[in-house]
Amino acid sequence: MKITDLQKREFDFFYSTYLNALGEDENLMSALYSGREWFKSFVEGLTKEQLGYTYGEGKWTIAEVLIHLIDTERVFQYRAFRISRNDKTPLPGFEQDDYIIESNSDWRLKEDILDEYLSVRDSSINL
Repeated sequence: MKITDLQKREFDFFYSTYLNALGEDENLMSALYSGREWFKSFVEGLTKEQLGYTYGEGKWTIAEVLIHLIDTERVFQYRAFRISRNDKTPLPGFEQDDYIIESNSDWRLKEDILDEYLSVRDSSINL
């Protein structure tokens, strides 16, 4: 499936920015695979100091941003699953800042973050 195969009524306008970041001819499944490899390479190149970097007081660290990406993919997996089962129950949002507080990012090693990401992404691919 390509982005051009999606009808405007099939997704909320809010997500069009993200979808438009893909090339019109890019296969969405291929993007999941290539994104997996890009993320893996990116995280492997980070130092412990870089994981803890933040550009300002009260802003997220690099580790927190990476964990947010994992959390968000996990939330969207659940939403996709519910939609695929024709579940009509309203889909709740999630408070990303509350999730990050509970993420224990200060104690997470890059290998741990990467293992979690790969598990979640592989699950997305298999979904």
